[in-house]
Amino acid sequence: MPPTHPNDFKVVRQGPPESFSSKLCVERSFPKGSIIAPLEGLTPGAKRYSTVQISETKHIELNSDLVFMNHSCNPSTLMDVDRMIITATRDLATGDELTFFYPSTEWDMGKISTA
Repeated sequence: MPPTHPNDFKVVRQGPPESFSSKLCVERSFPKGSIIAPLEGLTPGAKRYSTVQISETKHIELNSDLVFMNHSCNPSTLMDVDRMIITATRDLATGDELTFFYPSTEWDMGKISTA
């Protein structure tokens, strides 16, 4: 799949695909509070690792490089499913990893990490 946000993000592939250890890093700086990406062009999907829960009963497929965002208890982004945008929670420099707090969007996780 070609990059969906080539001027903004880079997928850093690590380990075998089944390890789910790749990550998404920024290709340019983003100031705290800025919109990193709109959540648009997304399709409804069944609960799974590649979806984000947007209501108690609905999940959307990220359909983009954003699927490589990982979890962090100190996330670099906020995934705002009410406004359908992703914003920076702090100043981000080129090479910083994009992460979000999974429980901020998930009522019921599609995949639980054992790491």
